[in-house]
Amino acid sequence: MADQQMVRIILHSGAIDRDAPKRERAMRQAFRTDGKLRPDALTAALPWMRLDALVPGAPALGLLPVVAWRFPQPCTIHRLDALCTTVPTGTFGVWLTVNGVDAENVAISAGQSSGTSGAAIAVPAGGIVRWRVSSIGGAADLTLTIHYTITQGGA
Repeated sequence: MADQQMVRIILHSGAIDRDAPKRERAMRQAFRTDGKLRPDALTAALPWMRLDALVPGAPALGLLPVVAWRFPQPCTIHRLDALCTTVPTGTFGVWLTVNGVDAENVAISAGQSSGTSGAAIAVPAGGIVRWRVSSIGGAADLTLTIHYTITQGGA
């Protein structure tokens, strides 16, 4: 019997767990040899994370009143998304602010239902991130999304 046939039979029988090496590698990446969690374990386990802000109805110009996040660890924001269910007749624009300073904007053009912006925004530990609406254009019922990763060391 060929080696490949033997491997298939063993794997099909369930005698060997095919995902065991992946789990073992993940455990080594997350824990030190003394059993304590590694400082970079969060980055290894959760490479991309997201935050959604749901804005029902038409937004007002300026900072969104309820949406603010404080990041306890330094991070890098990689992508911003804006989606709406009421398509704008003009341009909808929103800025992401970090500690009160405009960092990156994303827009939804007239007649479209979404917009995306690539970014490389460093947020320091303790940084506060908020959305600031710069133009409404008739858009309503929005979902604003931040995609980020935790940064090693300082931002």
